[in-house]
Amino acid sequence: MGVIFFKINKHKSYNYKPVFYDPDKDKETLTGLKTDSENPDLDRLRSKMKAQWHAPKKKKIRQKYPVAVIAFIIALLFTLVYWIFKM
Repeated sequence: MGVIFFKINKHKSYNYKPVFYDPDKDKETLTGLKTDSENPDLDRLRSKMKAQWHAPKKKKIRQKYPVAVIAFIIALLFTLVYWIFKM
């Protein structure tokens, strides 16, 4: 009667089928891509995408002081003014 505390898994096997290069199939896919580029809608879409990609990006203007810091300073000033006039 054996007591097993840990389960030991067996190695995992898989069925790998290697893919080989087929030049004829590659030529067929390349010719199919060339016929797609004759479509004027695709050409227009590609040109728009290129223009947007190379367009200069708008830079975000960085504030000198964050809004939270300014709000904290204003709240601190109001509390000081309150204490001064309270006394």
